[in-house]
Amino acid sequence: MEKSRLIELYIKDQKLVLNKSEHKEYDLLKNKQNDYYQWILKLANDGELNSEIIKINQEKALAKTLSKLAIQKSHKFSFERIKTIAIRSISIAASISLLIYLSYQQFSVNDTVDSIVLNNPSRTITNSAKIITSDSEIKLNENKKTNIVKKDYKLEKTKDNYIKYKQTSDTNIYHTMKTNVCNQYKLQLADGSIIHLNSNTKIKYPLAFGKQKREIFIEGEVYCEIAKSRIPFIVNTLKGEKIKVLGTKFNVRAYKAENYSEISLVEGKVRVDKDDENCILSPNKQVIIRDGFKIKNVYAKNYMSWIKDVFKFYKMNIVRISNSLEQMYGVKIEFEDTEIESIVVAGGFDKTKPITYNLNLLCEICNLQFEMTAKNKFIIKKNQ
Repeated sequence: MEKSRLIELYIKDQKLVLNKSEHKEYDLLKNKQNDYYQWILKLANDGELNSEIIKINQEKALAKTLSKLAIQKSHKFSFERIKTIAIRSISIAASISLLIYLSYQQFSVNDTVDSIVLNNPSRTITNSAKIITSDSEIKLNENKKTNIVKKDYKLEKTKDNYIKYKQTSDTNIYHTMKTNVCNQYKLQLADGSIIHLNSNTKIKYPLAFGKQKREIFIEGEVYCEIAKSRIPFIVNTLKGEKIKVLGTKFNVRAYKAENYSEISLVEGKVRVDKDDENCILSPNKQVIIRDGFKIKNVYAKNYMSWIKDVFKFYKMNIVRISNSLEQMYGVKIEFEDTEIESIVVAGGFDKTKPITYNLNLLCEICNLQFEMTAKNKFIIKKNQ
């Protein structure tokens, strides 16, 4: 019991959400279980903490199940029945512990990828993005190097979808890059800033910035790692938001098909303007812009986890989760009952898994079910 509680408090401490009494309890447990605490630190450093969480939950589930069976002496259970119940409890505990872990902690994605099941859309396509210039269109292929040499610039794309430029003239040149559904890219700008582009995203950017401002234009979802400079950096969205920074890290989600925009700050400080409203965000603050500004506290790193081929969420509405799944896999997800749309979930997905794998996980935890009604279209409904 103390070991599982120590892990729980450790995760909350990493998320910076311990209250005063929990801080005191955490300090006491660290001293009392110092050897185990050091073991936790080692597991976390090696990316193996999830295995320990699952193991503890399995042991707790098994003990609880066997305890219940022992109490019910009047009932006759076969050994196979006891084993079946115990295994089922362990399986449920493992699923729950995985979701708890993913909602708080960074983790490494497995190198192996499950095969796409029959009729399940794949996340990999050949022409994964394109760059539109004033006189041409450059098509980019997944997992393939690209080198382009022009009069005014040189462009290099690595196998892991990292794009770098080198301008060879003083000409004021703008390019527009578009990523396809199911693909993401990383773009290094002239000042050293790095922009991560999620699927189905468009960005317009100069090959060189001026002395007064650094400015880009986006539609879709980007994670920005802005190089520090006295020259302000401005991100404009298609929906009219203007995000102004000097050097910081933040996520912007502003898809044309969605009726809101979302800015989440990981590090530094940003100012967000739209029409006559504005706000200043500090780390782990988020503004949702729909009919006005709504600011809330979040664990901002969850909102940029997609750049590591995972998607983590904590107390997130299931509609917002389905929106992200639609962008990840190029599918359409609908809800049979509007009551489902009010569900709030904590957990995480491995984006290298098939869509059916992640929908199964989501529906199992929420006591829902889904079916594929047409190619690339899914309906989520209540369990019968």
